Amino acid sequence: MRIVRGVFFLVLATILVATVLMAGLLAYVTARALPQEGGTEHVAGLGTSVSVVHDAAGIAHVTADSPHDLFFAQSWVHASERTWQMEVWRAARVVFNDGPHAVPGMAGAINNTYYRFTAAYPDPEDPTNRPVGIDHVFDVTNMPSYRLTIDMRDLDGARIVVTTGQASNPFDRHYNDQIDLWASGRTVALPFTTGAIAVAAVSTLSLSP
Repeated sequence: MRIVRGVFFLVLATILVATVLMAGLLAYVTARALPQEGGTEHVAGLGTSVSVVHDAAGIAHVTADSPHDLFFAQSWVHASERTWQMEVWRAARVVFNDGPHAVPGMAGAINNTYYRFTAAYPDPEDPTNRPVGIDHVFDVTNMPSYRLTIDMRDLDGARIVVTTGQASNPFDRHYNDQIDLWASGRTVALPFTTGAIAVAAVSTLSLSP
């Protein structure tokens, strides 16, 4: 009995240590993956300094003096803001997935979403698939990942919304701040000109070579 008790406490201690280590690793990766939105960052490969402005929705606006620096900085910003998604998301998305959220709409409607009639029928290629009942045939299953409206006569009047938020990190304030906007058909501003971007700026990150 004493041996069984000792093994039990050893296993319990091992699980506790492993949990603490995993929590520490998660905290480290999370902090490392949060995007930098202000200050100055030295980036090798740039020809001249580049300005990255973030607005209230967390959207990054990149301004550069050459196409090379523009696209180089755009790639750098994209990678820096998607670190969590690239390093952790595949393994942790079941835990951090924010949903499901019920939304209205149908194909051909202004709030364009889609449901699959095939969900009510067996899948010959998947014997484990269970058809849904008649009460779930019209459940929304597909939707556009984002909505964007642009008036070419008024580029600063552009509006956009994504299904979740601008950030991929679940600990970032912009991870899920657009879900309610998307579900209710609302949007956020997407300024285009330099002056409009300056007005919308919440933070500015400078990338220098």
